[in-house]
Amino acid sequence: MRGMFLKIGLACLVFTAPVAQATMVLNTSRVIIQNGKNESSFGIRNLDPRNQFLAQSWLTPAFADDTVEHFSLTPQLVQVNGGAEQLVRILYEGVGLPQDRESMLWLNVQEIPKIGEETTAMRFSVLQRIKVFYRPKEIQGSSLAANSGIEWKLDQGKLHVSNPSMFHVTVIDLSLSGKSLMDALVLPPDSMKDISLSNEQQAALRNNQAIKYSTVNDYGAHDRYQTTLIEGNPQKGVNQ
Repeated sequence: MRGMFLKIGLACLVFTAPVAQATMVLNTSRVIIQNGKNESSFGIRNLDPRNQFLAQSWLTPAFADDTVEHFSLTPQLVQVNGGAEQLVRILYEGVGLPQDRESMLWLNVQEIPKIGEETTAMRFSVLQRIKVFYRPKEIQGSSLAANSGIEWKLDQGKLHVSNPSMFHVTVIDLSLSGKSLMDALVLPPDSMKDISLSNEQQAALRNNQAIKYSTVNDYGAHDRYQTTLIEGNPQKGVNQ
């Protein structure tokens, strides 16, 4: 009998528990500081018309050797009223970064619910992270050409992917024969990465099975590509 009452009590908790709710959204999926300018901005939007929250923003390096010391955010901590949007500026000192290639940072934005708000939903702290790109004036080429210009090569049982451009390229949904090889990969400027393959995957590539993948463009949209490989010969993807 005691066990039955316990089960009933747990069921009541499940059906009466408040719904978890996140109310913060960003107005972009990436921030780009173009043409050597020293600032850009992004928006933090509050989807809840009744309640406020605090938003804290900070930058972190994308790669081990990078630094964020030449950047600042204003305001770093801001109150976002119900149903409103607050702009935050990303400022660059103008020195310290390479001028012949794109640089990448991570932007972190955390929602901090205000204590004591009247709501039927359970509020929790949410952290969102998006990419920030700094592009000098002197950089050659375009991000679109960079996305279509990465090269793939099958060599000695490994899949090599290279990015000869001066832009970062984000590759997602990499697959072979309908099976995923990798969810996401960021290729820095003038870089190459190796992807290990099973014997079955190597055989599929040698039998002209296409690798398929997408790249993420400046607007956050996905551009789809595919290519077939000949052992030892680099190939570019064809847009689908």
